[in-house]
Amino acid sequence: MAFNARPENGPSHVVFAGQPGGLVTVGGNPILSPSVEKALKERFPRYRIEWLNAAWGMSGFVIKEKWKNEDPRWREVQEGNRDPEKAFDIVHKFATDTRQEDMLAFIENRMGMVKDPRKEAERMIEEAKKMLADAGELAVEQAVEKGTQRILDESDHLRRVRAGAEDAHAMITVPEDLGPKRLL
Repeated sequence: MAFNARPENGPSHVVFAGQPGGLVTVGGNPILSPSVEKALKERFPRYRIEWLNAAWGMSGFVIKEKWKNEDPRWREVQEGNRDPEKAFDIVHKFATDTRQEDMLAFIENRMGMVKDPRKEAERMIEEAKKMLADAGELAVEQAVEKGTQRILDESDHLRRVRAGAEDAHAMITVPEDLGPKRLL
């Protein structure tokens, strides 16, 4: 069902209702629900949630934080060199399947109530280090598993042919581009 949204109800362009993700534009981009937008303006006026179009499947909702008054970039806005509507930094990108109500809760929990920014930054760094270590362990496990499976799938004769220690039997054809045996 399509309708023209009135300015007091949100964007003044055609939107479609009834989609699983809420309201979307004619181009298929989601629109933040009016209730979430209103709650965000009331509770956290420094933040915006907007849809960011990006290449390679990286589009999604992002949190934009308005520059603080002491930010030196405000001088460019005051001099007229920069649009005040673009005086925001992207501080977080949500996964594409994040519900809009959860986005507001995220801001309440992470952005609005940080008591000690230094401790929060240290916690986030430790979390990132752990994620990096876990990803490294997973990569090693996958490489070992792949190598083990390769050993189990190949015969001793095929390994010797790959290594150049033997010639292939007459009934076995080996592609010419097979080089020397490599570990991974």
